[in-house]
Amino acid sequence: MSTYPTVAAALRTAIAARPNLSAVTVRYGRPRYTEDLQSGNKREAVWIDGPGTGTKDYPYLTPGSKPTDETYTLLVAVQVEQGADAATDPDDAQLQADTRANALMLEVEAAVAADVTAGVTSVVPLVVSVNGWQRGDPPDASAESYWCRLDIEIGVQARIPAPS
Repeated sequence: MSTYPTVAAALRTAIAARPNLSAVTVRYGRPRYTEDLQSGNKREAVWIDGPGTGTKDYPYLTPGSKPTDETYTLLVAVQVEQGADAATDPDDAQLQADTRANALMLEVEAAVAADVTAGVTSVVPLVVSVNGWQRGDPPDASAESYWCRLDIEIGVQARIPAPS
């Protein structure tokens, strides 16, 4: 048993509820189709990218059922593809993509800050860190777009009660 599905689902719901993300695709898993990412002349998405590394430990060894402590990272991806036309300076389009991706990341951080346990009573406060930053042309992008993706790691620690 793991708290991962419960925490991931609660976090997805909290992110999707952010007022500044009403026009952004927010998914439990990676969006599968380009049209899922449409938002004006931008394609924007935030998704739960799966569990990262983790451990399960028994806090003490005694006969019988015991609680377990689990620690893992929950991965969240933020991606923006910014359209550009002949009149747009490429530096401006890339800057717009970078700036918007950072704004989406701040919304993810705010969702975590609003409920640092993601509604799961056994979870200790979550820790947010940015793990990676990619930019440039996405694999399926046209020549007139610029891209930024931020990979966010959210550290989770929880105590799972002993089974009855």
